[in-house]
Amino acid sequence: MSIKGIVSVVIASTALLTGLASYTSAVYSNKLEQFVSEKNKIDGVNISIIDRSNGFFARNQTYQITLSPQFINDKTGKTVIDEMITLYVPHHFVAFPLYVMSDLNVIQTKGSPVQWLQNLKIESVPHHIKSTTNLLLQQSTFELSLLPFTYDQDSNIIHHQGMTVIADTDLQFKTGDITIDIDDIDVKLANDIQFSLSKFHSESAFEKYNEMYMFTSGDATLAHAKFVDTIKSITMEITDLETTSSMSSMDNNHIDMGLVLDIGSIVTENAVETYHIKNTEVVFSAAELDKKAYFAFEKLSRQIQPEKSVIDSALIELVRTGGQAKLSKLNFNLNQVQFKSDAEFSLPTFQGKLAIAEIDKYFMANFSLNINLAIANSYREHLHQIKPMLDHFINQGFAKGDKDGNVSSTVIFKQGQLIANDKALQM
Repeated sequence: MSIKGIVSVVIASTALLTGLASYTSAVYSNKLEQFVSEKNKIDGVNISIIDRSNGFFARNQTYQITLSPQFINDKTGKTVIDEMITLYVPHHFVAFPLYVMSDLNVIQTKGSPVQWLQNLKIESVPHHIKSTTNLLLQQSTFELSLLPFTYDQDSNIIHHQGMTVIADTDLQFKTGDITIDIDDIDVKLANDIQFSLSKFHSESAFEKYNEMYMFTSGDATLAHAKFVDTIKSITMEITDLETTSSMSSMDNNHIDMGLVLDIGSIVTENAVETYHIKNTEVVFSAAELDKKAYFAFEKLSRQIQPEKSVIDSALIELVRTGGQAKLSKLNFNLNQVQFKSDAEFSLPTFQGKLAIAEIDKYFMANFSLNINLAIANSYREHLHQIKPMLDHFINQGFAKGDKDGNVSSTVIFKQGQLIANDKALQM
C-alpha cells in the first residue's frame, strides 16, 4: 500500500473512532438524563444536575440528590428521620468508542453528610466509586470501595481494612451480578463488647421484580467472626461458613428455593458452659410457593417496623397459598455428640378468603410435618444435661434406643395430631 493509501486509512479510522466516541458520549449523556427524569417521578425524590462542564468527549457534573423524610420512612416502615437528606455527588466521565469510564464520590463537606460526620466526630469516610459502560455489550460495571479506616472516639474503636462492592448489570439495571468483599473488621466498644470479622466474600445474581430486587442465586464464605461481651462473660465464635442459595421459576406463578449451609465451627461460651458445634450441614428447599405472596412478604421483611395490618395481610396470603418444603439434612456435632435429622413440611392451598383470626385453626388442621431424628450414644458422656430427658422419652415410647445406645425417633404432625415413634403426644 502506498503512503497516500496508508494516510487515507489512518484518517478514515480516526474519523470513525472519533465519530464512535462522539456517539457514545451522546448516548451515555442521554441515558443519564433519562435516569434523572425517571427518579424524579418518585414521590420524595429530587435529582438535579448542577455545576456542569463539557469537554470534547468528557463531562464533569454534580448531582444534587434530595430525599424526603416520608420517602425514607416509607421505605423502612418506621420513622427514622424527620429532616430532608441532601447529597452532592460529582460525576466525571470520559467517552471512548462504545465505552465510557466514570468516577464518582459523595461530597462530605456539603449537605447532610456534614451533620452526620459531626455527630460521629470524624472528618470523613474515605471511599471511591467508579463505573464503566459498554454500549456494544449493553453492560455496565459499578464498583464501590470503602478504603481502610479507623474510628476512635470516646473509647469506641472501629477499624476495618476495606470493603469492595462490584455490580455487573445490563444497562437498565434489571439483571446482574454483585460481588462483595470485606476485609478484616475489628470493633472494641466502651462497654467491653468486642466484635471481629475476617474475610467475607459473596457472589450473587439478581433480577428486578415489581420495583424490588431479588437474589436468584448466591454463594458466600466467611473465614471467621467473633463476639465477646466481657461483662456478661459471653463469647460466640464462627469459623469457616459457606452458603449457596438459589431461586428459580421467577417467570411463572410459583417459585422454588434452595439453601445449602456449611459451618466448620461454632463456639458459644458463658461463665458456666461451653458448647462447641462442628461440621454443621444444612440442606433446605421449598417448592410451589406463590410468587406474589412470597414477594409481598419479602418486601415487608425488609422494613424496620411495618404496620401490623400490612403484615397480617401478607401473612394471610402466604399461608393461604401454601407450599412444600424439605429439610434434606440438618447434621452437626455438639460437644462430640453427633446429631442427624431431616424433615418435610407441606401446607395445601386454601380455596377462598382467609381471615387473620382463622390462620391458627387452618394451620393446625392442614399443616403436615415429618421429622426424623438421630442422636449418637456419646451424649451419655458428653451431654449429660440431656440424658434424663432422652431416657424419659425412651421409657415413654416416644423414642427408641438401639443396642449401642444410639437414640432415634420419627415425629409426625398431621391433622392437628402429634405422633412420636408411632405414639400420640398430648398437645
